[in-house]
Amino acid sequence: MRPEALSKHSPPERDVARRGTGAIKRIAEWCRRGVVGLTLPPGTRQRQIFELFLRSVNKLSDGRRQWRIYKIFLMNELKYRAWIRDNEPAPGQLLRYRADSKGFSYRPKISIIMPAYNPVAAWLKAAIESVEGQAYENWELCIADASTDEKIKALLRHYSEKDARIRVAFLGKNEGIAENSNQALRMAEGEYVGFLDHDDELSPDALYEVARLLQESPEADLIYSDEDKIDVNNRRHEPFFKPDWSPDLMLSCMYTCHLSVYRKSILDEIGGFRRGFEGSQDYDLALRFIERARSIRHIPRILYHWRTAQGSTSISIDSKRYAEEAAKKALCDYMSRNGIQGEVLSGLWPGSYHVKRALLNTPLVSVAIPARDSPVMLRRCIESIVGKTTYPSFEVLVVSNDSVDRRTRDYFRELKAVSRVRVLDYCGGPNFSAINNYAARYSRGDVLLFLDDDAEVVTSGWVDAMLEHAQRAEVGAVGCKLLYPDRTVQHAGMILGVGGGRAEARVACHSPQSSPHTYNGYMGRENLILNLSAVSASCMMIRRRAFEEAGGFNERLRVFSDVDLCLRLRQKGYLIVYTPYAVLCRHRPRKNKGVGQLKNEIAYMREKWGKVIDAGDPYYNPNLTVMRNDFSIRP
Repeated sequence: MRPEALSKHSPPERDVARRGTGAIKRIAEWCRRGVVGLTLPPGTRQRQIFELFLRSVNKLSDGRRQWRIYKIFLMNELKYRAWIRDNEPAPGQLLRYRADSKGFSYRPKISIIMPAYNPVAAWLKAAIESVEGQAYENWELCIADASTDEKIKALLRHYSEKDARIRVAFLGKNEGIAENSNQALRMAEGEYVGFLDHDDELSPDALYEVARLLQESPEADLIYSDEDKIDVNNRRHEPFFKPDWSPDLMLSCMYTCHLSVYRKSILDEIGGFRRGFEGSQDYDLALRFIERARSIRHIPRILYHWRTAQGSTSISIDSKRYAEEAAKKALCDYMSRNGIQGEVLSGLWPGSYHVKRALLNTPLVSVAIPARDSPVMLRRCIESIVGKTTYPSFEVLVVSNDSVDRRTRDYFRELKAVSRVRVLDYCGGPNFSAINNYAARYSRGDVLLFLDDDAEVVTSGWVDAMLEHAQRAEVGAVGCKLLYPDRTVQHAGMILGVGGGRAEARVACHSPQSSPHTYNGYMGRENLILNLSAVSASCMMIRRRAFEEAGGFNERLRVFSDVDLCLRLRQKGYLIVYTPYAVLCRHRPRKNKGVGQLKNEIAYMREKWGKVIDAGDPYYNPNLTVMRNDFSIRP
């Protein structure tokens, strides 16, 4: 079963591979002016073809940063081969797994569901044998076959006669992927159910890892793993190392996908797959399932290999365009069932979706901007807010932090004539946290928006895009995408424990930095609404009640005050949300923080949050590096 989900996980890297580099561009220009001028005279057909090639290179080249991203992609492919060698069990280890699993106190039967319809015989054989080779032996394979090819039927009879755990139902006709899957599901007798396409493969330790997790977490209703792709030559590539459970990411794309193992009793309650959602029937099933699931767990290991055959949605969304409409329909149904007002739109890349929530009311949003003698930046910031913001109910509080520059004071006097803007004086020294707390005390809004004075609004609906999440009772803080003036990304959320150096010095890092804003990021994450551990206070929205409940910003901290606030919000059960639909640009050059201040704050964060940081960021896969923020594979 192939929901449209992961078709989107390939394009960001592949697009980069097609774009070329600045070096190629310079070499091509040299060739045009020198050697080519002699060998391909102007006006000839050969010269016209070469000029067309040069124009293509010029159009597709994005320079050094694109080349850096492409190198990361290539290095990840090389690192993945090493990762497979170093992380996956050898035959001897699988034998130990087999012996170990026989001693499990809880040994649930796991039913593998496989609808089959005229598959390539070799791939069907590989799929079945990947189940037969499982280290955990308490399984059954339920196949509903609607094939018209007698050779496929004979092959299935052979396997079912050889192993009683393989059960085959030969269907009279092909009734579509959803109903064929239901036919196989009706055969299942296991407590848990996993799904396998007729041309994909399970890793030999897949069911062992599921059963092992259930020893510690028998309450788990849904278990999902990481996955990769396997081509027609059995070459594995494009690993997808997923985050732990992220409800907002799930509404942006079907990221859990394969391998997913569901509690059978809940599948029975929701009635299995539904007709009319073909192409995204897995997505619809998962959306209905998670409404009843008490516990959702993630195994950060590659347990599923998705076959990239010609015409498969894992290669191109164009092969199943109807899958997008089915996914939107499933999301609309989810919103209706859960009382979420809004609409479902296409996302920022194919296969992603934008659940755009309606604003339930228009509370006053207080935009707090600390300012100290940066009149040019502040003017640009204020003018962009007042001139571009479409949200109707907001006030701007400019907090002057001992400003002495005459131009700054003159501009403050101008601002007093602007109805939406108030200027407050703060005389307590350059303490970002204290200034923001001061602004919060004097603000009038039910919603607070903390903003740096060097920010410039890019998307006019930025307040609406953040408020649609800040209004949710379960959400604590909301962050946005921040760009540098050259339109590279400065901030798309933060990752705990990443950033290079010694482990005891790693607290949190912006994710990512300096990638082109047109780049979708690792598996498209930069352009998806998702959950994170922390977002930057350079632009952070939070309801006043949640802000006060968490105790505001810690005035001992200047560097990590936003991370500390987000962690306190998460400790109280709130979600942190990142949205790419609010975009701002920051104009101040990056500054190195004072060494003494940074050391003191690292010591504080390690003392207070060390266990949380060392446990690993739940929204960042442990198979990815902690030395950099480029999402490369961890050695």
